[in-house]
Amino acid sequence: MGQMGELLTVTTGRTMGLAKGLLTGIDAKDFSRQPTAEGKRIDTNHPAFVYGHLALYPARVMAMLGRDGSAIACPPKYDELFAAGVPCAHDPDGSEHPPMDEIVSRFDQGYAALIEAVKNTDDATLTGPIQGNDRYREVFGTVGGAAGFMLHDHLMFHLGQVSAWRRMMGLGSVM
Repeated sequence: MGQMGELLTVTTGRTMGLAKGLLTGIDAKDFSRQPTAEGKRIDTNHPAFVYGHLALYPARVMAMLGRDGSAIACPPKYDELFAAGVPCAHDPDGSEHPPMDEIVSRFDQGYAALIEAVKNTDDATLTGPIQGNDRYREVFGTVGGAAGFMLHDHLMFHLGQVSAWRRMMGLGSVM
């Protein structure tokens, strides 16, 4: 283990605590529902989309680390529903999306495994170039750059969407 892995993961525990806290009080029947205001549906990402989308990335980052992420990889249906660029579908009866407990479990397991993997990755790997993904290499440059983004910026951006959704659904802030 090197210093970079520790630096990249030292605050991720706090972020994961926020991810868990944001789920407080959410009824499973509302997990894939977009809110309404004045009788109109608000086109915003609901928690099923956010946690499902985020669950896609731990296995991908594991591959960049040179590790096998197959145990935490999501099924192909997750890409169809939650990949970058796929619109968030309003699913008020929960028939199109996997259940809340499945999505949250995949999210939790994926990030727990990724955090441990990053912590235990040597500095040479983390400061090395991303192999096999030209887009990520262009944007992030190094494996550690991509891992840092996925463990911080990407998570917080989407968790902010859940925070806003909570308010629109009358659940209020978790802090």
